[in-house]
Amino acid sequence: MRSHLNASFIQTADINLDAKPWNQGEGWKPIGSHRSRFTGNYNGAGFVIKGLKINRPDGDAQGLFGCLEGSVQSLGLKNINIQGDSGVGGLGRRTSDMVHPYSHILIWAGTARSGRRIPDTRSTVNIPVEFKLN
Repeated sequence: MRSHLNASFIQTADINLDAKPWNQGEGWKPIGSHRSRFTGNYNGAGFVIKGLKINRPDGDAQGLFGCLEGSVQSLGLKNINIQGDSGVGGLGRRTSDMVHPYSHILIWAGTARSGRRIPDTRSTVNIPVEFKLN
């Protein structure tokens, strides 16, 4: 995917990222960045990605995707733990004005921590229950 940021992808099974090397050190490296944004389409086909871990307290645009200008649909995220400075979230930083790019995204029990200080504190978001973004 990292070499084809403008392509379309369909997930064909659940993915467990709570395994080496993705759960060690800085963890998962987001797909795309400010310089090379993901502009394609990712269809989770109703499957789940679990155990997403990112530990980059000084990093910007931290999530499954770094900077996302494409679309994501029918994807579940479960047991995520993401630490970054800004643009932190399960899916990552949204950089496009596209209307309703997310369809049927489920997130279970996860944590996203942002180091942006408002005012001068770190914020934590805990997601204790399942919810749906439309």
